[in-house]
Amino acid sequence: MNTIPNAIVIGAGKAGSTSLYNYLDAHPAIFGSRVKELMYFSTKFDQGAEWYLSNFPQQEGVEVYFEATPQYSFRDEFPQVAPRIRDYNPDMSILYIVREPLSRIVSHFNHWARAFPDRFTDIEESLRNPGHRKFFVDRTRYHYQIQAYLDLFPAEKVKVVFLEDLKSDFVPTLNDVYRFLGVEECAETIENRIFNQRKKASDTRVWRLDDISPERRQEIVETLSEDVQQLFSLCGKASDFWGEAYR
Repeated sequence: MNTIPNAIVIGAGKAGSTSLYNYLDAHPAIFGSRVKELMYFSTKFDQGAEWYLSNFPQQEGVEVYFEATPQYSFRDEFPQVAPRIRDYNPDMSILYIVREPLSRIVSHFNHWARAFPDRFTDIEESLRNPGHRKFFVDRTRYHYQIQAYLDLFPAEKVKVVFLEDLKSDFVPTLNDVYRFLGVEECAETIENRIFNQRKKASDTRVWRLDDISPERRQEIVETLSEDVQQLFSLCGKASDFWGEAYR
């Protein structure tokens, strides 16, 4: 039996990790920890390996045990995570789901605006604030974040999944993930729906892309364009996959 768990979804935050968690957990040969985000390698390492393993009771017929913690891709905040995962299981399969950067940033802002409405009051203002801007934009440097794992794991053990591919080509994209994990390709049997969509409260504003000024959007795209192109080169994506602006 391989070390348990033998796969981890490391993020990205607000990029579809909850949906991917559910698609994987629905496979009969894959078992997801009952708490999706264990945060063991980031903030709960002092709980110990025995506690961590207790979240993965062995199941008959299961070949892949996994968890999904977006904190694991926060390279600057938690630089110890990738080495800890490598030390725990050097054969770990690493999955990283990403989405178009501006869409992820808007979703990320809405998440924090719900949690801290007095602090995150306007998306344009936050993206002008250097501290807030770093918080939202730097976590969208996907290639920079995944490089921490590519430095420690063989390339064949690291896979980037694009949310847009899951939306447009669900079955072949999910089957590709199953193939990466070494289990039967059966995506046609998996319910294709979006998970973790929050219902809008009547008194809660939902910020949208149009609430960011064109100038700010252009600035963010230009800031991220080099990282985006490095990611596309790594994954064999066309340079305009997320639009001409990122080229």
